[in-house]
Amino acid sequence: MALSERVYQQRQATALLQKGVTLFDPLRIDIRGHLETAKEVEIDVGCLFEGDVSLGEGVKVGAYCVIKDATIGAGTVIAPFTHIVGTTIGQNNKIGPYARLRPGTILSDDTH
Repeated sequence: MALSERVYQQRQATALLQKGVTLFDPLRIDIRGHLETAKEVEIDVGCLFEGDVSLGEGVKVGAYCVIKDATIGAGTVIAPFTHIVGTTIGQNNKIGPYARLRPGTILSDDTH
């Protein structure tokens, strides 16, 4: 079972790389749902994506973030160890590190 999960995750990582997403380590990402990405997205190690997640152009996700059912606008930087659940984030935001955004949170553009 664990081997088939790793094979599945490697396929997901390969698909992201082919789209132009920068993965700091393709072996250390977990996608459990649907991850939609725009151009120039960067994802650091140990990140977990669950449910439906959309990352806008130029989004940078720091190490060990958990993002579930969220839309993140272009140019936003998510610092390491941030947890985001059920959130809509505008463009050009700076979130974290160690932030926790709970379900129903809506952030406009240029928020820190």
